[in-house]
Amino acid sequence: MNAYARSRPALGFDPAPGDVGLTRNLAQQHSLVAQEARQVLALVERLNLSPLQGRSADALRTIQATFPPGARPPAYYAEDHCALNWQFVSAGLLAPVVVIAAAVAAVALDNAASWALLGVVLLATMTWVAFGQMLPYAWPLGIRLDSDGLRIGGMRWAEQHPGRTRRKATVPRQYGQVFACRWDGVQHIGVTTDRKAIKTSIRHASHGIRRTPLGNLAVPFMRAAMIVLVDREQCALPQIGPARGLLSVNWSSPGFHQPLWVVPTRHPAELEAALAALPLPPGTVGDPFPGTAGQPSITDWFAS
Repeated sequence: MNAYARSRPALGFDPAPGDVGLTRNLAQQHSLVAQEARQVLALVERLNLSPLQGRSADALRTIQATFPPGARPPAYYAEDHCALNWQFVSAGLLAPVVVIAAAVAAVALDNAASWALLGVVLLATMTWVAFGQMLPYAWPLGIRLDSDGLRIGGMRWAEQHPGRTRRKATVPRQYGQVFACRWDGVQHIGVTTDRKAIKTSIRHASHGIRRTPLGNLAVPFMRAAMIVLVDREQCALPQIGPARGLLSVNWSSPGFHQPLWVVPTRHPAELEAALAALPLPPGTVGDPFPGTAGQPSITDWFAS
């Protein structure tokens, strides 16, 4: 019997010789190494390699693109196209179709119905201008919650193109950028369906028509939203400039980073359940409206 064999009088031998304590310690060390490796991979995966050039940068991008899904942090919640409620989609897709069809019919018909059809054209055009034209910008909006923190914005594109950033990072296109914050930088987070809070969020999402709070990704007709109060020092914020060009003359106001992020959700119950399961300090998760004592109101947050 060697030093690692255990006494088994009934069998006369140890069927699994070895130091149990040493084996358990080795398993723990392997677990720690795997955890540290995942953290390193996550850091490398989030690196923005787009400004780098040369063979070394190309090699890093190649390595970054080969990371297996298992190297990424486990997801608590994921939602793509979270802005696409049916009213918003109808205003963006159906309104132009109605305009074209009614205009053609009004020209073809030479009677009193033409005036009614022109009224339909006017109404559909106003609907598209007021609401529908934002649909292409908000289309990629998504939500990710994982062990590293939360991310909102154009998540699917970012995951398919690691290390790259979208072009045209302007105020109206902020929905396609990525706003990220680690959990230790989240001061409050919750889902609200309060109509006053929703309307306030939509009203302050000015899309560059006037000075715009960045991170407020509210869209027309949304019924529920995740509202997050963050410490900007703990966040990864995209660089977003004002839109320029003849087509953006009415959308050219600058944006400013502020501590309140708003993102619509089509599944408020599932998102609330995911938030409730997060390992966050007590009082961090909950409906943030109308606010807790000592905290600014939702309007004050947007104005900060």
